[in-house]
Amino acid sequence: MAHMPFARLFFARFFFARLFFARMLAVLLSLAVLVPAPAAFAVNASRPDRPAANEPRGAVDEGRDAVERKDWPGAVAHLRRATATAPDDADAWNLLGFALRKGGDFPAALAAYDRALTLAPEHKGALEYLGEAYLQLGRPGDARAVLRRLEAACGSGACEELDDLRRAFAAHGVAQR
Repeated sequence: MAHMPFARLFFARFFFARLFFARMLAVLLSLAVLVPAPAAFAVNASRPDRPAANEPRGAVDEGRDAVERKDWPGAVAHLRRATATAPDDADAWNLLGFALRKGGDFPAALAAYDRALTLAPEHKGALEYLGEAYLQLGRPGDARAVLRRLEAACGSGACEELDDLRRAFAAHGVAQR
């Protein structure tokens, strides 16, 4: 190639360089087809009626599904993503607290319930679960205070959360008054 005119030499190098990059691009694109997409970009094909998992409601739904399977670490991961994306969602914080408590992380569960109740002071689910957490931690005085708050939130109407918390008191052998 040393005796080739400059234009021919330049063209040859340019052509081979383009060919090399075109082949590399083809290889990379074919690998991209073979590698599964990260979960954050995945569309929830099993539940097309639900938002993608990277959306706040989608992450809450995925967390709820994990709770139903008793997959506490999976539920916590989904619900942490939900609360990071939508930090003012009291339901997500409550469900995160439930998953954390069931997974044995009581300090983080109490903090999640506190956040839910800061956002929605009469959140019946958060009050019920906070009362149950206090009972599990051997803090009956705190559980009774939460029971009073839940009674006030429920008023005189029927309230499933109040019934559940009262059953938890009985199951732990703790007097409600």
